[in-house]
Amino acid sequence: MQRPILLKFKSEHKIISKISQDFLKKVRYRVGHGEKELIEIKEGTIYSQRHNHYLFFIEIIELRLTEELDMSYLVHNPALFLFFMLHGNVSFSLTDGNAVAEADKGVCYPTYNKPGEFFANFPKGLHYLFYISTRPGWLKNHLDDYPYFREFMNGFEHNTDLYSHLPQYPIIEPMRKFLRELYKINPASPRSLEIGITNNCMGLFEEYHRMLESGKNLKSESPREIIISIREHIDKHFTNEDIANLTLLAERFPLSDRSIRRLFSKEMQHSIRDYVEILRVNYGHELLRKTRLKVKEIAFKTGFKHPHYFTKVYKKHFDFTPKEARRRKF
Repeated sequence: MQRPILLKFKSEHKIISKISQDFLKKVRYRVGHGEKELIEIKEGTIYSQRHNHYLFFIEIIELRLTEELDMSYLVHNPALFLFFMLHGNVSFSLTDGNAVAEADKGVCYPTYNKPGEFFANFPKGLHYLFYISTRPGWLKNHLDDYPYFREFMNGFEHNTDLYSHLPQYPIIEPMRKFLRELYKINPASPRSLEIGITNNCMGLFEEYHRMLESGKNLKSESPREIIISIREHIDKHFTNEDIANLTLLAERFPLSDRSIRRLFSKEMQHSIRDYVEILRVNYGHELLRKTRLKVKEIAFKTGFKHPHYFTKVYKKHFDFTPKEARRRKF
C-alpha cells in the first residue's frame, strides 16, 4: 500500500529524508523497519516512521511543538484507518470548520475517509500518534471475522459524508503489546517482517472489534464523571508528593493533561494545585490542634516539601502562622 495521506503545512517547512542514526536517539518510539522522515516547521519538529506493507500501511508520527500547530492533510483514496493517540491530543475538522473528532491520550478508534482535505489542530507540547491504514476491500473480505464492522462499512459507502468513525475506546494492554511487537520486528528477515506486520495489525483490529462487541465504550463515562473520579483519587492521596502532577494523572485517567486542568478548574472552581493545598493545609490545621508534632513534622506529613512554604500557605488561609495558632490554642 502507498501512504494514504499527504501532510500540508501553512508555514515553511523542510523535509529531511536522509536520516542519521541520531534520529532514533531523539524519538520516543523506535521502529527498526521502514522509511524515516524529519520535518522541520516553524511550530516545531515532526518525526515520521512508516512502512509500506502489501495489506497495511503503518505510520507513527511524533510532534514536538513549541507552539500550537494548525495543519491539513489530503486523503488520496478511500481509506480505512485504525487510529491510536498514544500521547497528547488532537482535534480534526473539515474545511468548512465542522468538527470531525477529538482524540485525547490513550484512545483508539477506526475512521473511514473518502478522498478530500481534512484539518488537524495540535496544542503546544508532545504528541505521539500511530495509525494503520488498510484497503477497504481487505476488511470487506473479512466481515465474517469482524461482523460489527459490517454496518459501519455498508452505511458509509452509501452516503455522501467524507468520513465516518466508530466509538473511541481506551488502548488496552493487549493492544499495547501488539504495538510493541510492531515496533521491534526485525527487518533483516523480509518474511518475518511481512508475517509480523500482518499478525500484529490483525491483532489490533481484533482487539478493537472485541471491545466493540462487548460495548466497553470510553464515552460511557462522561468527562465530568472522570473529573469526579480524579477528585476522589486526590482526596485519598493528597499527601503524596506528585498527586498534582498532571502528566501522572493523565496516565491514570482517560483524559489529556490539558483537559484535566481545564475541566477540573471548571468543576471545582480551583486548580488542582490549589485544591491539593487546601486539603493539605486543612489537614495540617487538624494536626496542630490534635497532636504535639512540630510544625516541621506536620509540614512533611501533610505533603509539603518545605516547612516555610507550609507556613506561608497556612497563614494565607488562616491569617496567622502555625506557631501563632498554637500559642492562641485555637
